[in-house]
Order: sequence, then structure tokens, then C-alpha cells
Amino acid sequence: MNYSLLKLETIEACDQKLAELTLEKEDLNVKRVQLVRRHTAAEVTAPQVTTQIAEVQLEINGLDAMIATYPDGDLKNEYLAKRSSKVARLNALTQRLEGFNDMALLDQEYEVNCIDRSLVETDVFIAAINGRKAEL
Repeated sequence: MNYSLLKLETIEACDQKLAELTLEKEDLNVKRVQLVRRHTAAEVTAPQVTTQIAEVQLEINGLDAMIATYPDGDLKNEYLAKRSSKVARLNALTQRLEGFNDMALLDQEYEVNCIDRSLVETDVFIAAINGRKAEL
């Protein structure tokens, strides 16, 4: 894109814009690193969470079988409380896994690519401003 660099009429104006762009570039780099780390963690964590979901579901099934055999009383209430805790854990794991679905990973990849393009364009803009600064 062509920039209206003639609007930068002094070296100070160029320096001010360069400082702003330097901060913008630093922010973009930080955001990129965060997204890449989140994406990498999701790729590693998703299979682990899936395994944990299966394990918790097996525990719930085992508790259900045990609860069905006990008469009403303290022991049955104890197992019902354990089951309730496992169901809460299962719900938490399921919600966590939703953040690691394929669409979320694609969104993160898209965001990283957008940031990469913004970084390239920022470098182009910085070079253009440095050129204008040299003219002044």
C-alpha cells in the first residue's frame, strides 16, 4: 500500500511515528508468541484431556454399579457424593476440551497468520518512514 508520507513534515514527526510503530510491533510479537504457545499447548493437552474424560467416565460407571447394589444409608450417600464430584470433574474436563476443538485451533492458526502479515506490513511502513526521514 502507498502511504501519504508527505504528511510527515518533520524529522520529529517521523521519529514519533517510528516510536509508535515500534511499540505496535512489540505488541504484535508478544501476541504472536502467546497464540503460538496456546496453540502448541492445546495440541499437546487435547489428547490428555480426552484420556482423562474416558477415565472419569469409567469411574462414574463403576460408582453407578456400586450405588445400585447398596441400600439407602450412609455408605450409599458417600458413594453418591463421590459420584457427584466425578460428574463435576467430567463437566469441567468436557468444557476444557471444547477449547481445544479443531475449529478453535484453526482460529488460532488464522490469528497467527494475520499477525505475521501485520508484522510484515509494519516493517514496510517503518522502511517507508525511514525513507521519508532521510529525505528531510
